[in-house]
Amino acid sequence: MRKFVDLETGRRTGSVVRVAELMDFQRWLPFSGVHVLSIRWVNDYDCVHRQTRVVSYEAFGEPMGRGVFKIAGDESVDWAPIPAGSLASNVWDLLCRP
Repeated sequence: MRKFVDLETGRRTGSVVRVAELMDFQRWLPFSGVHVLSIRWVNDYDCVHRQTRVVSYEAFGEPMGRGVFKIAGDESVDWAPIPAGSLASNVWDLLCRP
């Protein structure tokens, strides 16, 4: 799996940074009842409380956000703590470290 962060989309409102991300998979991934090879996300990162939440997503049947559109969602989920050493932790460091 590869994860890409589009830093040019990053927008800060107070302590929260909203950014677009892409996850690209080498094999089919079961996701919400379908099989996908890539998912584009918009996520919020709270730079004070070290937490994140999904704002929206789009999943695709081919790598790099291409191909047949499979499923999407735009419901915000609850904030979740970011585990140390996770991919989300790396993104938080990139967006929130001074």
